[in-house]
Amino acid sequence: MSQFDDQITIRKFNNTSTDIEAFKNISLLWLEQFGLEDKDHQILNDPHTHIVEKYDGNLLVAEMCDGRLDGKKEIVGVIGLMRMSPTSFDVSKLGVSASGKGKGIGKKLLEAVIHLAKERGAHTIELDTNSRLVPAYTLYKKLGFSNIPIREDIRYARTDTRMQLVLVPKSNL
Repeated sequence: MSQFDDQITIRKFNNTSTDIEAFKNISLLWLEQFGLEDKDHQILNDPHTHIVEKYDGNLLVAEMCDGRLDGKKEIVGVIGLMRMSPTSFDVSKLGVSASGKGKGIGKKLLEAVIHLAKERGAHTIELDTNSRLVPAYTLYKKLGFSNIPIREDIRYARTDTRMQLVLVPKSNL
């Protein structure tokens, strides 16, 4: 093993064919078990428009050095952050590739968007998930998210759980 094995970096998504393809492929790994919805197709085919532009959002990717001396990196994780109001954001499309599983990549991505949301003035971060995604649900709980009622205007049929992380308690407002 070389000194570059499993070196993880988080960076801003570049709206290039490489990043778009990685975003799509990694997201499909978990989405396909539920069946794709129309909104999924839109986001996966053009994440920059449907997350960054439409929701004043951010996209991040996790790269892992493949251990070769040339320093080539592989995208092994993706996440989106969408502004829903001046002080509330939603996490979107957190996913980790098979080669990235078990390396703490999901946690690093989620911590990065929490930090980013704080910098952008967030009081809360919310997300929709499905209880069958046990590793993701466990991670959300570990990082302080708690269950809240599902919105009536839920975005995806697969959603059976809505969670929230309170960054600024209402008592401090």
